[in-house]
Amino acid sequence: RAAASLLDKAPELITDEDARSLFRDQGGCELVCDCVLSAGGNAQAAASALSALALLSERERDAAVLLSHVGGKALVQVLAWMQGLQAEKGLRTKAAIAVEMAMQHEKVRRALVGKTWAYTPPGGKESHKVSVLSAACSLLQLGGAEAETLAAGVLTNLAYEDKGKEGLTACEEPRIAPACISMAQRGVAGGIKALLNLSTHPPFRRQLAAEAGSLKGLVGVLDKASDTDTAEALMGLMANLSLDDDLAGGLVEAGAVASAQKRLGVRKATVQCRLLDQRFASLVARLAKVPAGAKGVCEGGGLDMVVGMIRRAEEHNGPHAQGALEACVRCLAQSTRAHAGCSAQLARPECGAVGALLGLLRSGMGDSVVGNAALALQVIANDEGNIAALGAAGAVPALLEVVHHRRGVAQKNAGLALARLVKQERYMKQLKALHGLEILNAYLKM
Repeated sequence: RAAASLLDKAPELITDEDARSLFRDQGGCELVCDCVLSAGGNAQAAASALSALALLSERERDAAVLLSHVGGKALVQVLAWMQGLQAEKGLRTKAAIAVEMAMQHEKVRRALVGKTWAYTPPGGKESHKVSVLSAACSLLQLGGAEAETLAAGVLTNLAYEDKGKEGLTACEEPRIAPACISMAQRGVAGGIKALLNLSTHPPFRRQLAAEAGSLKGLVGVLDKASDTDTAEALMGLMANLSLDDDLAGGLVEAGAVASAQKRLGVRKATVQCRLLDQRFASLVARLAKVPAGAKGVCEGGGLDMVVGMIRRAEEHNGPHAQGALEACVRCLAQSTRAHAGCSAQLARPECGAVGALLGLLRSGMGDSVVGNAALALQVIANDEGNIAALGAAGAVPALLEVVHHRRGVAQKNAGLALARLVKQERYMKQLKALHGLEILNAYLKM
């Protein structure tokens, strides 16, 4: 009890890395674990030990002591408190804070996921099964914004691991999909992030698809999203769900395209919003697999947004800009293939899409970007009425350059687009003047 009361001063003492190292070297981490194990029924001592444990768990090296000290018994005790064994609500939330902090570290997370321990409370006779999944689900059922937020944080960390995704998908009490959707709709932090991580697991997507009104509910949350972080996470979640065609169709019916376009229209030009651009383009590219989705993008002004994002991405360096660029070009390629109206809209001079796509062919970008840009141009060229606009913009030399210097899908798509253009005599003459026939023949013989 005395040691635990001293731990209340830990936040004042452990203020930098030197102090943390000294505390660790003098056995401070082990002392905290000993206090956890010896707290017994003293809620105040337990709370003091848990607060110090949460502080230490900010660093992986210190958090790892939980796994090794006395065979991990301190960790099992913390999980038992979080699960509600001999612990009131306040102590349960303190235990959850410590667990959530520790589970941010991969080593700790992987040691916990999928494991169950037998736990007998001090002075008790009955044994209980304790696990991080059971503890999180129990806390989720406790109710209240703080308990739900902490539970969602633990669920989010669990869902980084495949075993965690499997366990959460199989959970029946409570069922995680509706619980997280409910949290998201009520504005409880963490519900969306947990769904985002879980949505990469196909069985969980099927489970979510079976929940009546779930997709419409998520679109409703996006409509009301007041910050970029929430909007970005929601678009990422919807993009993951759209990996399944039926869910992509369901999101289109629920109004996801219009909602995403509306949300993108009010953003500000920041690095964070370039990540939002990437999420939006990835989402729309997947929704455009569905003809109704491509039509919604076309008629709602989404294509103009995507073309604008291509221009912005070309002006900025960095992973978010590059990721947004790749997603945007994929979006244009998907849209033109799925809905005829998209090709006509992209061919309009005022849209600027043709110039942007040709610029990508000349940009030296990777084969994925160049290949999708050539594919979009190929589909646009399917309509003879668009060929004049393509030719006037310099499509023949740009496409020939790709055929000459690229390989694989990029070369093939550029060759097919070029073949459509040179059906008109003036562009065939242009090709011949560029020695294009010789170049094409050289590759046909390979």
